[in-house]
Amino acid sequence: MEWAKQLNCEVIDLWFGQDGFDYPFQGNFTAAWDYIIAGVIECAEHVPDVKIVLEYKPKEPRNHCISPPWAKPCC
Repeated sequence: MEWAKQLNCEVIDLWFGQDGFDYPFQGNFTAAWDYIIAGVIECAEHVPDVKIVLEYKPKEPRNHCISPPWAKPCC
């Protein structure tokens, strides 16, 4: 984000590419979701002049994901 600001880029992209799990109980969904939220907040506060976008995921390579493809309901 600091480089983006130096290069006069107004926006950075976050992509949660391999977030998720393949088998039940393989990961802690609640903790992972909390980490994602905390990480996005940390980025937003780090360089407030640079905007953050979350990249759309047209499909998910894992069986279950923390941030689902937006065309799919998350609950």
